[in-house]
Amino acid sequence: MKIESFEIAVGRDDPGISTGLVGRRFGTGRPGPKVLLTGALHGDELTATGALWRVMERLDSADIGGQLTIIPLVNQQGARQ
Repeated sequence: MKIESFEIAVGRDDPGISTGLVGRRFGTGRPGPKVLLTGALHGDELTATGALWRVMERLDSADIGGQLTIIPLVNQQGARQ
């Protein structure tokens, strides 16, 4: 399983605080669907964020085809508030 961490810059960061989208991409290089999972679109809905972190912990040894991209916290500013 290949695991790639990434950060996508979004807008202007607050001084010293990143507002980029941080996630991980999982895949084996085999053909298959490409799936994107996101959490915390609304800043006060953090249950999905925790669930996605748990999913990522279990994917280390998974043998999947295609590609799975997970961004557990989409709205960092909302979650901070």
